[in-house]
Amino acid sequence: MTRKNTGTWYILFILTASCLLLRELRPVACYDLISGPLAPCTERFCQPPACRCPSPNPPNNLNPSAVPQMVIVSFDLAVTAYVASFFEQLFPIDIINPNGCPIAATFFVPDQERTDYNAVRQLYARGHEIASNSQSRRQPPLWWNSASYLDYVYEIYGQRINLETGTDIPEGKITGMRVPYLQPGGNNMYRMLRDYNFTYDSSMVTGPTSAHNYAVFPPFYPFTLDIPPNNTLCDIYPSNCPNASYPGLWEIPINRMYGTDGQGCAMMDDCKVTTSDDTFNVLLAQFFSEYYNRKRAPYGLYFQGKWLENNQAFDGLKRFIRYINKMDDVFFVTSSQVIEWMKQPTPLSQINSFAPWRSNSGLCGEKK
Repeated sequence: MTRKNTGTWYILFILTASCLLLRELRPVACYDLISGPLAPCTERFCQPPACRCPSPNPPNNLNPSAVPQMVIVSFDLAVTAYVASFFEQLFPIDIINPNGCPIAATFFVPDQERTDYNAVRQLYARGHEIASNSQSRRQPPLWWNSASYLDYVYEIYGQRINLETGTDIPEGKITGMRVPYLQPGGNNMYRMLRDYNFTYDSSMVTGPTSAHNYAVFPPFYPFTLDIPPNNTLCDIYPSNCPNASYPGLWEIPINRMYGTDGQGCAMMDDCKVTTSDDTFNVLLAQFFSEYYNRKRAPYGLYFQGKWLENNQAFDGLKRFIRYINKMDDVFFVTSSQVIEWMKQPTPLSQINSFAPWRSNSGLCGEKK
């Protein structure tokens, strides 16, 4: 080995040793010291609850049967009084979770001209979560893939300010974001999220592109970005995924759904589904059973505005919500509530008293 190579390996050894020492003191990743991970993500270096490795398995080695099946319903759209009327039908006050609290969804709201902040305020008052989507939702979609750090400050943090001031939602309650058109902006986007104290992102798409391969690639639970994700976890094309470490910043992955043609889709609006509401209901129930009977990762249903124009799909979703709401181990929760559970994995036997899921206690009634 040449002297030059010896010196290089010596430097890498010192950096590696320093990184390992730091990791013993606090759970951080070492991507800022050398390129690439020192080892696969493990709990030795990614210590719960502040850090979670990507995994299809329940946290804390919980048996899947002891895990509450979480359902995340989310919408990326401008909220108007007209649009809000649809949500009153989907989430009526008489449909509750097993703990007695209302079923809830997450709304990623842009600041488009149509957004009615009074309607947004009413959604929040009913227990739904409000998160940032952008100020402009500008096109073309690939603009977001290469937007600058300051672009993201203006678009995402700026929209959080708009939501807080326009709705009187308390500061610190808007903690999540989803990038328009699911086009992550790489380190510029995630550095902004870290710098402006966001808790989570939900923009990364994962899962097979065809239902034929679904059985060998189970859905993933949320994870932190202490160690950058690989292309399997962030695979929408063209991708601009983070390659730096963002300790404690959570990612709620968008596990692909599939249309009746078996092709993958991130948003339900883009799934090819026959026009029958019964077919849509059966399709949702079929994939729900895959989550429920396997590892019980959060079951995500992600929609944009186009979906509201499909009466059959809307009626099918209403039927599906009522169908699985009869189960005593299924909870419709917000994205933030999912993160809280990931930080404190609580078994079904104790879930009805799990405080983060009863934060809107004024809306909660008798348990089922």
